[in-house]
Amino acid sequence: LWLGGELARRGLAPAPSQANVLWMTAPGGDAAALAQRIAHGGVTVATGAVLGEPAHLRVTVRDRPASGRFLRALDAALG
Repeated sequence: LWLGGELARRGLAPAPSQANVLWMTAPGGDAAALAQRIAHGGVTVATGAVLGEPAHLRVTVRDRPASGRFLRALDAALG
């Protein structure tokens, strides 16, 4: 819930989920490029390419410290 709210504040809209995974469209539609930039921040996320959805990111929700690391990497990736 907290992470979803933080993503919404950044203009991202993860799909509703009952699981510990968030699924969202990458800004600009290039999830591979965004995932690569996020990886430069030391965080790995998956793209939806293997599922036929190359414009999407799959983010596993863990604890708050891990979510904070993801948000910092995302912020840096988005510039």
